[in-house]
Amino acid sequence: MDKAGGDIDRMIAIRQNIHQNAEGGFKEFKTREVLKQALISFGLEPECIKSCAKTGWVVDIKGTGPV
Repeated sequence: MDKAGGDIDRMIAIRQNIHQNAEGGFKEFKTREVLKQALISFGLEPECIKSCAKTGWVVDIKGTGPV
């Protein structure tokens, strides 16, 4: 994760927060926003994050390494 630029401790904290504040199925609107803000804070552009099925996201992640 470190080589990929990921902050594993922050990712773990986000996951723990989501699980401690669980929402019912298909009602994960707060979780959805937490995840979007996390993705943006990790450097993804907001336009790469597209809404899916009311409570989900589809994210385009473009790599920069060799193919």
